[in-house]
Amino acid sequence: MRTIAKSATKKKVAKKKATSKKKTTKKAIAKKSSDKRVFPQSAHDKFMANKENKKRYEKKKVSFELEYQMQRAMEGLDMDKTSLSKKLKVNKSEVTRKLQGGISKANLTTVAKYASALNQTFIPLIIPKEKEEEVMELLASVL
Repeated sequence: MRTIAKSATKKKVAKKKATSKKKTTKKAIAKKSSDKRVFPQSAHDKFMANKENKKRYEKKKVSFELEYQMQRAMEGLDMDKTSLSKKLKVNKSEVTRKLQGGISKANLTTVAKYASALNQTFIPLIIPKEKEEEVMELLASVL
């Protein structure tokens, strides 16, 4: 009889502990949300909040930007990867690979072909560092 009572008591104690943990968690969440720190909102902000991701991004920033531009062009044309692969006469897997990190390994001719298939023009451009801001402003006003 005692063993049954003990096991019932143990179950009650375990249940209380689990309940108190939930309360603590809720309190901790409430405390964190009242924190004055600014928390990342967008997926990009969350990604960039991670130091390793930020390092990777800075290292491959040009490639990321190029992939992003291609994906935006695809969205603007309401084109999916299958349609793009048909236009380029390549397998869909190749398009997927290029648009998910592989563009950094592509040569300039390949990048130009992708741009052309997206009704875009790829312009490789080298400018003096002191003119970068001016050129970027001009590009922003045109695009």
